[in-house]
Amino acid sequence: MPEKPTVRKVVEQEEQRSNLKIDLRNEPGNLPDKPLSAEDIYLKRKVEVTQQDYQEFLQYQQDKARQNEAGQAGRPAGDAAEPALRKSTDEVS
Repeated sequence: MPEKPTVRKVVEQEEQRSNLKIDLRNEPGNLPDKPLSAEDIYLKRKVEVTQQDYQEFLQYQQDKARQNEAGQAGRPAGDAAEPALRKSTDEVS
């Protein structure tokens, strides 16, 4: 039968674990040769944000295209939006 851990044994195990060290530094190959300037940090972040915005925009376009396809599939062959468009252009003239 397994032995019940006593307070002393638990404390001894924790003391042994406290000697373990974790290296929090990055790999030496991942560090830049020199620290980035404020301008470099800004430009890097700007590129990241621009890429993210572009990906979100592409997703929006795809979602919109799917909605349009679903809307056109449910619409009859005669385009209902066409007369409204003609009416608004006739009113402008």
